[in-house]
Amino acid sequence: MAKLQSRSGSAALFSLILLLALACLPSLGRADNVSDAFFKAVRLDGQREIKSLLAKGVNPNLIDKQRGETGLMVALQEDSMKVFGLPLNARGVDLNLRAQWRYGTDDCCVQG
Repeated sequence: MAKLQSRSGSAALFSLILLLALACLPSLGRADNVSDAFFKAVRLDGQREIKSLLAKGVNPNLIDKQRGETGLMVALQEDSMKVFGLPLNARGVDLNLRAQWRYGTDDCCVQG
């Protein structure tokens, strides 16, 4: 009888952990969508979109997964000056972040 209770307790714990893990899956997809929307708005100089995202609590220090750069870096490169000041003045911005470049040898070699 004790084994039966132990098994049902383990099964219940496993079920709870599985449900919690599944509950996190939609938020993981949402994080990518938020990041994509943030960097799209930065590239297009979408001041209204960036204001809205920051007001919803989006981290101003997001790193672009393709380029390894923050929104501030992308805004400077894309000449998105309407947007540049928004993350710059956002609460929690880290001005000391560096680009996370991940180039391979093919990207940095000159072809002759």
